[in-house]
Amino acid sequence: MRSGSRAVTWSAAFLLAFQALTFAQSATTSLHGTISDAKGLVVAGANVTLSNAATGFSRSTKTDGQGVYQFLELPPATYMLTVEAAGFAKLKRENVVLQVSSPASRYCRFSGKSGSARGEGPRAAGAKPRFWFVTGYQVS
Repeated sequence: MRSGSRAVTWSAAFLLAFQALTFAQSATTSLHGTISDAKGLVVAGANVTLSNAATGFSRSTKTDGQGVYQFLELPPATYMLTVEAAGFAKLKRENVVLQVSSPASRYCRFSGKSGSARGEGPRAAGAKPRFWFVTGYQVS
């Protein structure tokens, strides 16, 4: 009877340890960023869509009052990011690579109402444009 009790205790301990390890690892990632216009003003209410044609995955959201969008618990893959806002032509960013457990940020700026756009971060007046793609805890 004593050995049966030990076996049950060890089995329970193994299952609890395995469960803790399973929950500790995440097979997802996230993406967030800010959408702004050519003058650096944020674009609230823009429709932001993240899609993967190979898998058929698609998720959409809207930017908040500060022009911020966020996608949580995404499967790691290569995506296309599409942004649409009233008064602006559609912005598309291909090859947005998201890696497991490595949150990413993508800041996009409409360069004008003509439909051209480029991805970049905020910059000081007169500074040369810089492209930002931040992953994990890297700071540009």
